[in-house]
Amino acid sequence: AGLGSRITLRESDIRATRLPSARADLITSAFTLRNLPDRSNVLSEFHRLLRPGGRLLILELAFPQRGGARLGYGPYFNHLMPLFGNLLSRTDYAYSYLRESVHAFPRPSEFLEEMHASGFVRTKALELSYGTAVLYIAIRSGGDGTR
Repeated sequence: AGLGSRITLRESDIRATRLPSARADLITSAFTLRNLPDRSNVLSEFHRLLRPGGRLLILELAFPQRGGARLGYGPYFNHLMPLFGNLLSRTDYAYSYLRESVHAFPRPSEFLEEMHASGFVRTKALELSYGTAVLYIAIRSGGDGTR
């Protein structure tokens, strides 16, 4: 509220935006990075685009890592969801791919390391919906003298 013309929305290829460096205060991404083969390239591009101290928010699907959520979610996510999702969507791949892409994405601690390696600081992961989604939050280095 009240930001009006201070917000500019842009659409671009996430891998090479051709936008000016250090101009964005915030970058958000949802359900994207697990579908890209070179996450480090994309994270570096995000780092380049953000101003020092700018914030990065990434929302990704995940497979629960703990307790009952992991045990209860496993049969649904690994077997039922691909079977019925593919059947209802009339594809033989969409929901199987979803399962595979979620399992292939690094665990939260590993992805935080990737973010840090790309120059982000104060990285954290917030598990949502019993660990079936994770919100990653990071700050572009350089805003407070940190790398």
